[in-house]
Amino acid sequence: MKYQIVVQRKPGVFDPEMATLQRHLQNQGIGPLHIQQTHIYEIQFTTPSPRQQQWVREIAENFLTHPELHTYQIHSLDPSHGENKTEHRHH
Repeated sequence: MKYQIVVQRKPGVFDPEMATLQRHLQNQGIGPLHIQQTHIYEIQFTTPSPRQQQWVREIAENFLTHPELHTYQIHSLDPSHGENKTEHRHH
């Protein structure tokens, strides 16, 4: 089974890299605009396990995100059933 974890900053959390890019673009006459960076991680297990969804959630919460900074979504990518979206977010 293949999973996709989509990680973004929470609304209102300052992103200095995107703020710098936004400022440079506006200085070039592009905008006004808002830019948000999104990280997409794909995880594919090589052998089946009933714990895969739990493991993916643990990976997202313990290794890829910070509860005060990020939100995340988990997508199950099963080609035989289409894309099945499961959503989890830090509060």
